[in-house]
Parts: sequence; C-alpha cells; structure tokens
Amino acid sequence: MEKAACRGLVETARESLQRTVRTAAALAQGDAGFLERLRDTGLRVRERPGDDGALVGYAAALPGDRAVCSSRPVWFAGSTLAYDLSLPWVRERFFPHVAPADWALAGHRIREASALLGRAGQASGASDVARAR
Repeated sequence: MEKAACRGLVETARESLQRTVRTAAALAQGDAGFLERLRDTGLRVRERPGDDGALVGYAAALPGDRAVCSSRPVWFAGSTLAYDLSLPWVRERFFPHVAPADWALAGHRIREASALLGRAGQASGASDVARAR
C-alpha cells in the first residue's frame, strides 16, 4: 500500500488488477475474449503457452506500474492475484461443469412434469415439456 499511498492512489496495483480481471472474466466467453477484454481496459497482458503451444496461463500489469528503481513492469500471474483468477478457474466461468447426475435428475424432473401435465388434462403442455428434453 506504500507505493499506492505515495502516488495518491486509493488501491494497490494488485487490488486494481484483481477488480479489472474479475470483471473481464465475468463478461468473457472464452480465452480470446478474456484476454481481449483485459487488453481493452489498458492492461498489459502476457500469455503463457504450454509445451504444446496451448495457453496455460497469463500475467497482467498495470501501465506505469514499475518495480522500484527499474523500468520493468510489475507483472502478476493470474494465480498470484487470487486463486480464482488463475486461468483454470477463469475458464470454469466460461464453461460451467454440469455433473452427469445433474443431467439425469433434470431428465427425471422433465418426465415427471410431462406426466403430471398429461394426467391433469394438459396434453399440449405435456408434449411441450417432453420435447424440451
């Protein structure tokens, strides 16, 4: 907080990055969109490829945030900003995992709703529900 206070800022670089990255993660629908949103906010973004060239991580830096007595930017990997900002956790937001048991339960409930509507004389409603599966 000392560097932020000296510069008259209300939050540290880490706090600012956390807020910005969380917003980008919430709005993005994939890796490319996430990284693009980060860059669109003015952040510097560094991608970390794996051995196969696939994206395995990222780091972000605020423009103008430099290490003391250095011209190098201060980079924060997503996982060091916060556990939920690591790339695997950010990706969970893009593609929420639905357990097979949840799908089975949903199918069971649809069949029950269709049967109840059919018994209540709502045949068209029952067929609408049955088609939704």
